[in-house]
Amino acid sequence: MKRLPKIVWIIIALLVIYFVADYTLYYILRYPHRLVHELGGDAIKNYYVFITHSMYGHGWWFDWMNYPYGEHIVYTDGMPALSLPLAWLRNYIHLTMSDVTFVLNMAIVVNFFLAIIFTYKSLRVLRVNRLLSLVFAILIIIMTPQFYRIFGHYGLGFLAIIPMMFYWMLRYYKSKKWKYPLFIFLLILFAMFVHPYYVAISLMWAGFYSLGYVLLERGYSFASRIKHVSPLMTGAIVAVVILKSVMAATDPVTDRPEYPYGTLSACTTGKDIFTSDKSFLWTTLAANKIIPGTAHEGAESYAYVGMVVLVVLIVLLIVGIIALIKKRDIPVVNKDDGYKLWFFIALASLLLGMGVPFVWCMDWLLDYVSAFRQFRSLGRFSLIYYYTVTVLACAIFYNWYVQRKLQDKKRLAYGVMLVAVIFWTVEAFPFANNVRKTAEKGPYLYDLYTSKEGATEWNKFLAEHNYKKDDFEAILVVPFIHVGSEKIWLADNLWGGFCLATKAGYQLKLPMVNASMSRSSWSRTFNQTKVVAGPYADKPLMDSIHSGKPLMLLVAGNTEMNPDLELLINTADSIGMNDSYTVYSLSSQKLLERISAAKQRAEEVAVTMTVADTSLLGGIPYYNHFDTGTAENAVSDKAAPAISGRDTVLDMVNAGSWDKGVLYECSVWALLNDVDYRSPDLELIQIDSIGEYIETKLVSFKQALDSKGMWARGAIYFTLRDNCANIRLSIVYNSPGAYHAMDELLIRKAADTVIHRGADGSLMVNNHILHANNAISK
Repeated sequence: MKRLPKIVWIIIALLVIYFVADYTLYYILRYPHRLVHELGGDAIKNYYVFITHSMYGHGWWFDWMNYPYGEHIVYTDGMPALSLPLAWLRNYIHLTMSDVTFVLNMAIVVNFFLAIIFTYKSLRVLRVNRLLSLVFAILIIIMTPQFYRIFGHYGLGFLAIIPMMFYWMLRYYKSKKWKYPLFIFLLILFAMFVHPYYVAISLMWAGFYSLGYVLLERGYSFASRIKHVSPLMTGAIVAVVILKSVMAATDPVTDRPEYPYGTLSACTTGKDIFTSDKSFLWTTLAANKIIPGTAHEGAESYAYVGMVVLVVLIVLLIVGIIALIKKRDIPVVNKDDGYKLWFFIALASLLLGMGVPFVWCMDWLLDYVSAFRQFRSLGRFSLIYYYTVTVLACAIFYNWYVQRKLQDKKRLAYGVMLVAVIFWTVEAFPFANNVRKTAEKGPYLYDLYTSKEGATEWNKFLAEHNYKKDDFEAILVVPFIHVGSEKIWLADNLWGGFCLATKAGYQLKLPMVNASMSRSSWSRTFNQTKVVAGPYADKPLMDSIHSGKPLMLLVAGNTEMNPDLELLINTADSIGMNDSYTVYSLSSQKLLERISAAKQRAEEVAVTMTVADTSLLGGIPYYNHFDTGTAENAVSDKAAPAISGRDTVLDMVNAGSWDKGVLYECSVWALLNDVDYRSPDLELIQIDSIGEYIETKLVSFKQALDSKGMWARGAIYFTLRDNCANIRLSIVYNSPGAYHAMDELLIRKAADTVIHRGADGSLMVNNHILHANNAISK
């Protein structure tokens, strides 16, 4: 058969890719200027950051969350590679929200095209013919674990970056031309400011390539091998140095967590490798209880390559073992294509994605390789495995196909290839359809976000109530949402509330006090949370407002009230309701005056006290000062050292005579470590007279609102049940080193005011530090 001219083939191939894109990305292609992928979770946070920084921001600092501090744009997943140029371009041309949304969505579309093109080119390097290279490339990209990232982690949804890296590595391996490491280096410089994980992926890929090349390519001298890998490793290392230098020059924060939560919580497992919730085969088996379940396509650890590729790999493994035993070559593997090296890279990256060796009870090794601790999801490194083995499996399958044809077994060759392509296409279709269906609601979500549907546009709402956006300093959302410091996780399940708040923030061009970021400053986070910690906690946020403008307080309709939140609401002036929120104007001056008055009343009572405890209602149900403790650092007088045992009972408190049906507060202080994300939990269990559990509440220090240094006050409000006879208080095991000491455990009626004066000069009101002792003040 006569080959089509190159230009004709290129046109046909691009048309085929377009038709595939037209189905898969149907709604994105038709509504790129008015499509929001999701209105929850990381999706809305990342969309809000991107459009807000592009429209209103400048430089490397994002000022529209975490008011008054803001945050570095990299730690917000703000894709500075795109948002910074757009913010600069805004100085010269008028940009609208539709324009910025168009750029984001078209970046996804362009990456889809480029990913298929570069995967096609990689297959061509491995001698697969044009038609099958195109078919295989489309199927590989349709089923990539990255695809679902376009609905949340937009930067990780740039599908072309890893295929481009792989293609240039293939070309470098075969040609030894240094221009390919240069291309990879330039790609990394761009990609690492799309998402920092790309620099980590490139570093691991370069490292595995270098190690594999030195160990496996025995046809060259050791010096030649080192010379060959040097450009790749140098480029990857220089990229890391550049990233760190940029961050050092643009980020003034010095107390970010260096050991975030989740390093080993999203590692790739066998289920992630061999099953998928989008594959008709595995979902059928799961539905019939033949297998226990399937991997979720959106999981960080997901690494499913498809049944055709799995079959090729399994057959190759069997053939390889036989060939090894018989000491002969594998006929379907071309030696000069470097299959040993590429499979080494795939295996090494898969093992890393599985958390090996850290998951083998060797997580202590992370203390010696601190760089890995920064990666919340090691499973993402399995992306290297996915792209490598799918391309290699296709090339090997094609080699088998060609050899069968040369052996005059054309029916077998055509038949097996046709069945494989049909099966793979059928398996891939639900993946494409899922992207299409998920994006279908995007235009409606955009209209919701811009208030073309649903609630009143926020500027219009304020005008209807005789306010304007310039009347307010910032937006404060209750329940208070603050995620990102690793130590504190407040209302991280209330993404709907966060979404509505970002909507108000964007429309009004007002910053939010609340935050959802990554690796935020501990000290700044502790300052922020105190705003909802009640009348006896300091209010650094309110102290920072010098304009005299109030905060716009948004209170969700389903908010579970407690006295601390009621303080804010009772101080504020009601404006009205919009978008499921009750809207208030909260004056910082009024709030500070109320707090000052409350503290002054407590001071006046304390003056009359000796070293003791006082209840203004005339009784303290339970107060443990841990004065027999031996911890060197204490909130007041002495403290108890950390307990290393599992689920250790602190006390069994007789609550039989307490008033029932009344709201109480349980609070306790713990000295948290200043190394990682870990913190302790206290379990409060109400028990009836025969020992049956009535209710269990968790006093979690991840939800601590008040703090002093690394001392944090865990607290929870609870209603004492009518049949409660005893309350059991115990420390829930949270691994050694989660905390260093515990002090001041108080259970009081929520309506009571309890004052404690310590012998060391400390003064506490309702277990908040009014005056710290000398040790804790340092």
